[in-house]
Amino acid sequence: EEMLRLITENMSDMIRVIDLQGNNIYVSPSHFKGLGYRILERFDESVFDIVHPDDVETTINKFLEGISGSQPMRHEYRVRHADGHYVWLETVADLLRDDQGNATAVVMSSRDISDQKRAEEALQKSEQRYRSLVENADEAILVIQDGMIQFVNNRAVGSFGYSEQEFLTTPIFDLV
Repeated sequence: EEMLRLITENMSDMIRVIDLQGNNIYVSPSHFKGLGYRILERFDESVFDIVHPDDVETTINKFLEGISGSQPMRHEYRVRHADGHYVWLETVADLLRDDQGNATAVVMSSRDISDQKRAEEALQKSEQRYRSLVENADEAILVIQDGMIQFVNNRAVGSFGYSEQEFLTTPIFDLV
């Protein structure tokens, strides 16, 4: 028990054990570091109270799906940090069961994935700018790999008279 306590108190992932109604049974100290709340500040409140309004319904549905299933649940959602901004969490949850196999509580391990989400968003915006630039260029642009055209922009389709499908299914050397 001492070793388990030391592990949960010193890990960066946020560990939480909740009853089947969403009330806290155990909250690891890492919640203060990750979300800015002291354990006793939120202990008597539902875990769903700080979920972003746009994520509440899907998060509750995932929770209900998790407590009725036999597989661990994995979910990404936003929660309100103590200072008011929202943090993206990835949570893996599984059921604690009694000797008869009945669910008694849920053990959740969460980690902050906000940096990852920001990077994904930046990459998506970059890809959108790139796609817009390439698709609207005044020059024909083709991407060729292993002798096959992998991408062709609208200018190339209009300039050469082949359809996009013809470009993508015909080896490049057959078109030269």
